[in-house]
Amino acid sequence: MARRYLTIDEAWFALRRGRAVECFLGPCERHGVHGIHYASISLVGEQVALQVFYAADEGDADALDLYEFGPLDPSLSPDDANEEATFPTLEACIAVVRTRWPKRETQLVNESVLQDEYRDYIAAGRRI
Repeated sequence: MARRYLTIDEAWFALRRGRAVECFLGPCERHGVHGIHYASISLVGEQVALQVFYAADEGDADALDLYEFGPLDPSLSPDDANEEATFPTLEACIAVVRTRWPKRETQLVNESVLQDEYRDYIAAGRRI
């Protein structure tokens, strides 16, 4: 089986190639509504950008495209992040991820691999 998670060096290499890296953060609740949240990390100029998306948990084993799920905040468009921050380095960004979502910083994946993470989450009974 192929390895899914990226090392920090691999994540940095993906960012320098213009790709984002992502992390499934698990269940969340916003405005009294249950959902899921995930992070996207990208390079914007010389800064590392972290975006966190809170989305409806609308999927099942046959519908895994969490990018298509609507935001939990009805005032946001589907492509709008709930949280955004920039950092001078990837290491600084990862330190924030480590503090807010312990152990998730070791589960960075290439862009568009979140569906596999979401599938695992569903298979585990929607628990992390």
